[in-house]
This record gives sequence, C-alpha cells and structure tokens, in this order.
Amino acid sequence: MVNRDRFYRLVGESTREAGILVLVFGPLDELIQPAHADLTAIVSFVLAGLLFAVMGMMLESQERN
Repeated sequence: MVNRDRFYRLVGESTREAGILVLVFGPLDELIQPAHADLTAIVSFVLAGLLFAVMGMMLESQERN
C-alpha cells in the first residue's frame, strides 16, 4: 500500500521545485531572447512559478490522517 503522507510530501516537493525552476528560468529565458521579450510572458512565468511553488509548499505541509 502507498504511504499517503510520503506521497503528498514527495509530490509537494517536486511541484515546489518545478515552480522555482519556472520562476527563475522562464523570465530569464524571455530576457535573454530580446526578439521575443514580452512583459506579459514574463509576468505569466512569474505567476505560474509562484502558483506551483505555493501549491507544492501546501502539499508538503499538510498532515494526512
């Protein structure tokens, strides 16, 4: 049987890490490619990264019974 606490902790950790990577490297990629630099894309990457990071932290911190 799957240990739910461990499962949610690992999924939360992975989601948080993916969010941090999107948050850091998404806007950086947009800024490095000046032909495609768009403020809405940069803001979208930042918001998506924050969303994933917060969701991951929430999954990691919740205790399951």
